[in-house]
Amino acid sequence: MKKNILAALAITLAGFLSIQNASAHVGWVGRDLMTDATSSTVNPNGSTTYVYDRGNVTGNWGWADGLTGALAPNPAFNDQGDSHRVRFTKFYLGTTSFVDLTVKAQDFSRNTADNNTVTRLGDLNPGFSIYSGSGTLNNPLNPATNVYEAWRDHDLVPQAVHDWAVNPNAAALGFEGSFNANGNITMGNNNGQINTQVFTGHLASNSTGNSVSLSNLVLGPGWYSVVVGGSLLDGIEYLTNPAATHDPNIVAGTTFPYLGAHAVLDNQIRGFGVELTVRPVPVPGAVWLFGSAIAGLIGFGRRKAA
Repeated sequence: MKKNILAALAITLAGFLSIQNASAHVGWVGRDLMTDATSSTVNPNGSTTYVYDRGNVTGNWGWADGLTGALAPNPAFNDQGDSHRVRFTKFYLGTTSFVDLTVKAQDFSRNTADNNTVTRLGDLNPGFSIYSGSGTLNNPLNPATNVYEAWRDHDLVPQAVHDWAVNPNAAALGFEGSFNANGNITMGNNNGQINTQVFTGHLASNSTGNSVSLSNLVLGPGWYSVVVGGSLLDGIEYLTNPAATHDPNIVAGTTFPYLGAHAVLDNQIRGFGVELTVRPVPVPGAVWLFGSAIAGLIGFGRRKAA
């Protein structure tokens, strides 16, 4: 049965957490849904649809692993997910807009540098969440050319103490990762800058199909992150090891290693594409009339003064 999850949740700012440098990072190189789109089409209603086919993600459970609270597969373990098992993308709105967003599985991903395609598994069961903001300012100038490159503004290093891929003892501290699928994400970069991407309340998933969508969202101007991953629950470590001790390297009751009670096939790279449709919210007619009236009064006043 097709399973879709849509939720609007209250937003609370995440506290600033201690930062440790880490070699792994989350970046947005080639992942701007507009400027890195393969194509864009202006529609009759004035909207623009961007087709992005450069997505890939490792595994088919990373998004679901990041669900917390009442949406967590097992509420006993709200330890967030491994940020390396989801893919961060971004887009920018210059004005308040209606936004439609579809994420779908595909059996390839396209390289940003040469536009060639690479074969991927096409069986992703997608889930995604939308956040306001897309990282901290970090080296916006290319050191070789001294030219501004937008992706350098958006480079995050996961909280090392909360990411088991960086710190094997993270589970002992109560976290296996930095990714929160239904809450704020706080990270810092190698420069020690901290930033919180604020969960907008918009998320969707499909655990049996290969496509999921949200429509008619109204988002204000600014940067947004769309974080995509797999929505399968099978094999998430805390589903198969609901013991009091929570060690991500030991999965009780299964012969599979963590990453996570999955067969080797489940750890391979899946492709995904995104269709983003944006239409600026029109200014109400009454506002235009009000503006015209003000302009008329100003003109009348000037003539009278003359």
